[in-house]
Amino acid sequence: MVSVMWLMNIPILSVNHPATLSAVLKNSNVKGSFMLKQIRPWIGNGLLTSSGKQWHRNRRLLTPAFHQDLLKRYVEVKNRCADILVHKFEKAAEADTCVEAFLAVGMCVLDILLKCAMTYETDCQLLGSKHPYVEATSKIQDIMGTRFFQPWLHNDFLFSLTPSGRKFFEHCNFVHQVAETIINKRQAEMDYATQKSPGQGEKKRRCLDLLDVLLTAKTKDGSTLSFSEIRDEVDTFLFTGYDSGTSAISWALYSIAQHPKIQSRVQEEIDSVLNHSDHTDVK
Repeated sequence: MVSVMWLMNIPILSVNHPATLSAVLKNSNVKGSFMLKQIRPWIGNGLLTSSGKQWHRNRRLLTPAFHQDLLKRYVEVKNRCADILVHKFEKAAEADTCVEAFLAVGMCVLDILLKCAMTYETDCQLLGSKHPYVEATSKIQDIMGTRFFQPWLHNDFLFSLTPSGRKFFEHCNFVHQVAETIINKRQAEMDYATQKSPGQGEKKRRCLDLLDVLLTAKTKDGSTLSFSEIRDEVDTFLFTGYDSGTSAISWALYSIAQHPKIQSRVQEEIDSVLNHSDHTDVK
């Protein structure tokens, strides 16, 4: 089934049949121009927003970062981040108080993304919504949501003249600065390692992460990603990983909580596998 919703003079196509949806998702040239135009000032022209040859090139260059053997090395890091989340829930349960699960899960997801993909230490799980990066991205999404339903703000020039438009670009610039700081720090570390041990700098790293792959990726003709392309991919990865991961985990927790019998079976399976052992290295 295919349906169309009109937002003023803008048609929005909704695809529901699995076969049709599969065809759309497999086609890298199918990119909704309206929504992506709204989000590009934030995440640039990364995998989510690019298409055609650029999408194929960057997708091919990024594939090594998601190899199964590489991801397994970060299981302990993920589990340590999850321990902080579980501790939050345990404290709330002991005090018989409510906890904003979506926010807590989101902070855990962001913590994992930064530590695993960027090898970047952060205190986002402790600061929560007060963390500068989290606060900026949250406000960006709020403004985007409001703008979507106000057609007179769809024009970029008019939008930039409004208070919300100025705030939007201000927050986008801050998010870009965070990504640039992470990239520059890693590039400096790699340059230092290479100078100290020529030809061995990259090999001496504990474990390659996404940022390493972005900085060292080369096409067949030897060309590399530009700084802006790397920043776009970092911003894209953090946004898509944080948004989709948080939503999926939060929904799973909610669904399990709504079905106590299923929750008990899940708990039994976890207990039988872990057997109350130290689980940080469980794969």
